[in-house]
Amino acid sequence: MLCGRKEVIGPDHPKWTDFEGKTKISAYICLRCTAKVNYEANENQKVPKPM
Repeated sequence: MLCGRKEVIGPDHPKWTDFEGKTKISAYICLRCTAKVNYEANENQKVPKPM
């Protein structure tokens, strides 16, 4: 479901503060996949329209 894309996180990246100073490699979900998962979660919580 997630893209598996590798992304370089530098000082200009929005998530830089989450990874700064960590010596271990951490899991990261790209911003596009995060938005996709949030959208699908919100859509699944909506009340279905009656037919």
